[in-house]
Amino acid sequence: MKARALVAVLLLAAAVRAPFWAFAGRASLDGDTAIVGLMARHPTRGTTLWGQPYGSPLDGWLAAPFVAALGPTPTAVRIPYALLALALVAAAYGIAERARAGAGRPAALLLACPPAYALLLSSLPPPLYPTTLALLGLLLLLALEAATALGEGRAPSRGQGAAIGLVAGLAAWTHLMSLATVAAVAVVLALRARRVPRALGRLGWTASAFAVASAPWWVRALGDPSATAVLGLAREGEPLLAHAAAVARRMHEPLSGLLGAWCPLTADEAERTVRAPLAVALLAPAAWLGLAALGLRATRHTAVAALMAGTVILTVAAYPFPIRSDEHTLRFLTPALLPLAVLAALGAVRLAGPRRAWMVVAPLCAAQLWTGARLIEGWRRAGPEALVPDCAPVLDALAGRGVTRAYASYHTAYCLTYTSGESLIASPPWNERFYGYPMPYLDEVRFDPRAAWVLVPGTDFELPAPRTFESKLDGIGGRSTPLRAGAARIYLDFVPPFGPRAAPGLVSGPAGDADVATRVVEPATGPATFALARPTSAAGITLLAGPSDPGLPRALDLEVSSDGSSFERIGRRRRGRETVDLAWINGHPQFLIDSLAFSVPLDGRTIVAVRVSPTEPGPWAPAEVLVHPAGGPGQPWPSADVRGAWAERRAALASERDPASASWLYRSLLALRHR
Repeated sequence: MKARALVAVLLLAAAVRAPFWAFAGRASLDGDTAIVGLMARHPTRGTTLWGQPYGSPLDGWLAAPFVAALGPTPTAVRIPYALLALALVAAAYGIAERARAGAGRPAALLLACPPAYALLLSSLPPPLYPTTLALLGLLLLLALEAATALGEGRAPSRGQGAAIGLVAGLAAWTHLMSLATVAAVAVVLALRARRVPRALGRLGWTASAFAVASAPWWVRALGDPSATAVLGLAREGEPLLAHAAAVARRMHEPLSGLLGAWCPLTADEAERTVRAPLAVALLAPAAWLGLAALGLRATRHTAVAALMAGTVILTVAAYPFPIRSDEHTLRFLTPALLPLAVLAALGAVRLAGPRRAWMVVAPLCAAQLWTGARLIEGWRRAGPEALVPDCAPVLDALAGRGVTRAYASYHTAYCLTYTSGESLIASPPWNERFYGYPMPYLDEVRFDPRAAWVLVPGTDFELPAPRTFESKLDGIGGRSTPLRAGAARIYLDFVPPFGPRAAPGLVSGPAGDADVATRVVEPATGPATFALARPTSAAGITLLAGPSDPGLPRALDLEVSSDGSSFERIGRRRRGRETVDLAWINGHPQFLIDSLAFSVPLDGRTIVAVRVSPTEPGPWAPAEVLVHPAGGPGQPWPSADVRGAWAERRAALASERDPASASWLYRSLLALRHR
């Protein structure tokens, strides 16, 4: 009987979500979801959400079978989130039924026909959240079993304790918002274990399993402060609690959104929202809270009351503090939804008894579907591309020109890379969310002299607008072929201001031996002068670092001399302008986000010496100082075989030595960095 009831509610939940799933199946992928698909293709490659200092690869592991079976399609990464939404319904049923016979069906109904935001999370979610919510539902179910046993004077088994710790650790690794639920579970179990012999010792298995399962996060956090960036409490220059106080004053807005009064069109956006009719907006949250309060009163002093109420209270209490919270970030409150559904179901049982409890929650479910209907209608009016920009036109345009590598902003880059099956690899030129954090595909793009640039105004995070990019390009003497693909502006087939050839034998010592593996570490202060073996008419200067630190100075003046005694500055680099200044590196324009390379075009003047003057103290080491001779400003840079692993590329570069080519030297440098 119970199994049939659960199956019936799950079928209802699937039917309610079917229009949302169908719409999501027609939408393109945002950057985060595309990264999940890429992680599914490479399930052992990382321990975070790629390009971010937080999260786990668990989403990718769950999606891996579907991506393997269906290929790199949006549907392959949407299916796991649909299944996780149904798993949350089943968890609510299991917890409520374990707490009180007959409460399972109304609890499951409340999540089968949930507030609109839960419908959004089942179809177009930000990654990590559905997985975390399913883990927290399982954690509460396991914790309720253990707390019930402790209340009866029985210590949980070692296996029970380890399972609780394992699930809690996976949840904490996946998203730190789970810590409120983990803390509630820990407090309830610890308090109940005090009166049971051997129980605290058994719970040691819980703590050990938690430490092991969450180790990828906390081990990283010990050495990398960015791993806790999502827990930051204040922006620079603000009082510590100013943000929390501002959010707390408007706490009614996210709470009412969680409980069905309104919903954004996409997760946590402020501009486009749908709202329930006024009566529903007032009565739905009141019904949720009233039923939950009644359920809490009916089960006071029990394990389920302590676990559910503790989770809700700690989740709400923690919400205002992280700097990423505001009145629209409903996702951070979602761990409270399942416990509220359980408490509300227990309240319905108290009002109408086990058999009729579903009748109490049915009107609330119907009211919630009203807002859900408005959400799907808002999606249909806007259209899939207005919610998630489509990268397909860009992919078609680049593939038509034979381009296989490109720079693009976060969403466009990873959508292109995943949906192409990595036949085209795109990367942001720097980490637009966590500056300086490693990017998984950046060197792949930098390796290709034919790399293109893709700019999508209105969608890009921090990349320059097309007009600004064109101005920067012109400022360093370059040209390109521009294309349009929908809203995107594509720049490709660059014509650099100087050719790839470097005059051989000009600089003596390691900086002129055409080997990027050799270098001389310069002193922490003072300039370094590199005399040329003969006067040379120069079209440009390129500096290359070696494959390991120290690299080039992050702040420098580059000077040249025509007589060996007086020097003129021709270029400079300053800290803080890494995402502002362009330079010609490997045949295309790059932003100078690291200390690997620097270049400056010249007007063909004859020079006899090059001087590098760091403007900040610190060791640095040039591997090559290259002078590009005048006479080939329009000379194209060579194409490169970008297929294969880095080991294969190193072997190919070694067999095709071209020490007079700046492109060959730069690609050798990148390949050596990936040993």
